[in-house]
Amino acid sequence: ESSDASIENNNGRQSKSDGAESQRWCRIKGERSIGRFTAISANVAVLNETVIEVADSSELDVEIDLQIGQLTLRSKHLAALDSSVANSRDVRTIFGDATIQASLSERSVQRQVYRLVGLEHEVEYWHSPHVECLGIPESHDREYDPAELFDSESWLPRIFEPVRRSFFDGPTPPSMQFLMPSQALPADAEHVVLLGLHQRLGGVWKRIVVFRRRRCVHVYELTTRAREFWWSLHLTTDARFCLAALQPSAGRRALPFPEWWKRGAGEPYPCNVNDSIVADLEYSETASVLIRRDASHPANLSGGVETYIPPRLLHGLIPQALLDDLRFWRDESRGGAPGFYDEEWMRLRGYPLN
Repeated sequence: ESSDASIENNNGRQSKSDGAESQRWCRIKGERSIGRFTAISANVAVLNETVIEVADSSELDVEIDLQIGQLTLRSKHLAALDSSVANSRDVRTIFGDATIQASLSERSVQRQVYRLVGLEHEVEYWHSPHVECLGIPESHDREYDPAELFDSESWLPRIFEPVRRSFFDGPTPPSMQFLMPSQALPADAEHVVLLGLHQRLGGVWKRIVVFRRRRCVHVYELTTRAREFWWSLHLTTDARFCLAALQPSAGRRALPFPEWWKRGAGEPYPCNVNDSIVADLEYSETASVLIRRDASHPANLSGGVETYIPPRLLHGLIPQALLDDLRFWRDESRGGAPGFYDEEWMRLRGYPLN
């Protein structure tokens, strides 16, 4: 029958569909088309015909094959979402453990794109490891050497050297090279950002922020998600002054901690040194998933497509209390100069979990 019947829209109200856009199921022509049907618009066929047949084509929007029980959407077969995608941490967070029907809309060497049927979401699955780090910026082309600092930087070794010698001076993993800002720090500088280079890949991998007055060090590691780079805090010498909920060790120890590490927490190499950048510091995963939801989704308040930002990508960047109570989605607003060293901004929207 024609679908000129009442339909329910997103707001729960019922409305009558326009006759010009009415749909009806039609038989597909051809010897191999027994039991195959497709839906076409009323303006393409005469509705009062008893049986309508259309030519077999790859341009059919919807096709159902009754002999094998298969539904095809725009030449893409519908099937349960691949287990490697469905079992990913982010997909389970958003959709739970339920089986998800999806169509593969795009495939390339490094990623697959799935359209989730009836959920108004799209999922990108990046299965290949990300084997590139950030390039070295022009702002940091001076190698850190405590013996060759300017007078205005004399405070830096007293705070950073204990951390460097304890965690980043080899032999396993090999010692890390650090880069300083090209220009000398101002005499009244309250902090400095150093960049640590990956021992195998060679690019920027660590971001170290040294605070002068608070006498503490925060260490961030580069992570990846769908070929986007994010900084994630994984070590601090004073957990009181970081935004992440890092807890100092309370375990047994043979000797007291040194003064600079009494309130320290975290690990210098959460996933060791590998030949690729990880997507998850907690589970050492290299594959990543990107989830987008349509502007038409009832929970989307931005008016455009939103991208889910999991808490691990914001670890140490915004207060832990917000990560615990809100789920963050990035809208389409972006600005500033393209790059990754503080020139570009994006807008995140936090939606209450409860």
